[in-house]
This record gives sequence, C-alpha cells and structure tokens, in this order.
Amino acid sequence: MNILEAPLRLLGLFLAPPFTLQQATVHRLDADGTSSVFTTIQDFNGIGVNSRTGHLFVAGARYAPFQALPATDLANPWSIPPTSTDQDDQFTALTVDPVDGRVYFASRDGRIRGFTGQGSAQFNAQCLVDHRCQAIVVMGTEIVTWQEAIVGGASTIVTYTPAGTVLDQLPLQEEHIAWFQRSASQLVHFANVDGSGLIEELNIQQGGSPDLRSFPGEPIRHVVRLDANAYIIALPDRLMRFDHVSHVATELRSGLPTDALAYDVANGALYAAQGSELLTLDPNTGATVANAGVSGPIGHILPYFNR
Repeated sequence: MNILEAPLRLLGLFLAPPFTLQQATVHRLDADGTSSVFTTIQDFNGIGVNSRTGHLFVAGARYAPFQALPATDLANPWSIPPTSTDQDDQFTALTVDPVDGRVYFASRDGRIRGFTGQGSAQFNAQCLVDHRCQAIVVMGTEIVTWQEAIVGGASTIVTYTPAGTVLDQLPLQEEHIAWFQRSASQLVHFANVDGSGLIEELNIQQGGSPDLRSFPGEPIRHVVRLDANAYIIALPDRLMRFDHVSHVATELRSGLPTDALAYDVANGALYAAQGSELLTLDPNTGATVANAGVSGPIGHILPYFNR
C-alpha cells in the first residue's frame, strides 16, 4: 500500500492589524480573493496559525484571552484567560513552531507555556526573576526564549529543557526582530543595534554570536524565510534578499516600505503589506503580480494551508 501526501495548497490568508490596546479585526482572504471578517477581539498582542490542526491563535493585550479559534469546522476552540487585567501586555509572546506544530506563548506573570493545537499542555517554564519573555523559538529539543528585564530592559537568551529547566543563558545588547532555527544548536538572528540592522549566528551553547551581515543606518523592520538559506528582509524603504550560504544581501526592490511580510510556500509568492493594501510579489524579481485590500491597516499576514 502506498500512502501519498496531498499536494500543499493555500486555503487563504489571515490579515491582522498591528498590535493594539483597542478593538482589532482579523480578516480572512480566501484563495479566490474573497475577503471577509474572521473575528473581532477586544485588544490584540499576539497571533499565529496552525494549518495542521486548523487553528488560528490570537492573544489579547489586556482584557482579551489567549484563544484557539477554529480556522475550519473540524477544529476545537479553547482559550486561557489573562492572569489579570490591571496592566497591559498580559500576553507577551506567541509563536507556532513549524517543526513540532505546537503553539508557545508567554504571559505577564513570567510563565512560558506550550500546547498542542487541540489544547493539550506540553511545556511549562518560568522566566528569569524580574524578566518577561518577548519571543520563543524551538531549537532541536530545546525551547529558546528572548527575555528582557522589567527594569532596565537588558536582554538575555534563555534556553530550557523539555521539562522547563533552565539550560543556558546568553546576554545580548541587540533589539530582537526575528530568529529562525538553523540546526539543533544554531539560530540565525535578525536584530537592530543603535539604529542599524544586523544578521548574526547564535551559537548559544558556545556562548557566541558572530556577525554575518550588517545594514548601517537601516534598521530591520520585518523578515520572512523562503527556504533553508534564503530570507527576505524589509528595511525602512527597500526589500533585501539574503543568502545564508554566501552571506550576501542583494536588493530585491527599492522604494517599498512594508508593514508586514509573509511567504506562500505552496505557490512561491511573497506578500508585503502597505497600510491596508496587500501586495503579491515575485520573490526573485520583486515585481508586483497582484494586489488586494482590506478595511484597516495590515500588521500581520498568516498563510493558511490545507495541511
């Protein structure tokens, strides 16, 4: 008996505004171009999608809970309330790991948690004392977090075992923008330092972070990964394509400030947001091949696939 995997297909895009303390509307743009309001939340500070289990995850800023919303009729909704509602940033980080498919999020009380898409608890840890977690990524069997001191804002990368025990710590001075797993022991990190963009390799176990490429005077705004070695980087008014093997960055398109980026692995399309307009770009030439719009500003683009 031969088992054949269904071809990967794009079912649609979820378009969300920038994070806000105000009411936020998430739109869904179907593959045929039809736009509709998917959900409206009281306030907004995190979003992710799990195509495997059919869930859209959204986290509130102050009053709204963390919610797993059905992107299809087959998914089961579940939610976790904020610890309290007396301060902003009740949820401080949210990511869906592309390898294990779990959703990880952090909260103001310092907890870092991981769940399956269906809501089964898989990971539980605590931030360093007087720190809050701002970003999470899985690296092999370890959970890697970017934590900032509540007072002073000093940054530290903290890794955890699957049991939630602190494993390694690496202090850094950068402003975190994005990171991606390269191997079981390495991450590629996109950051800003004193108003300039920086790409560096994070070797956490060895305590090192060698620089790969810098953009003097141009802070990095957004990053999206195309494949194991290629990345698209949004600088203030242009897009760059970075090759990790050669460490070469080439300009993809100039005069294009963007508010969000995403990549459709099924069709090879690059998405870039400008205000309330969504542009579909050729990732090899930067040319616009299509455009669409919604009723409000786009701060996040999340492709949703059939698996």
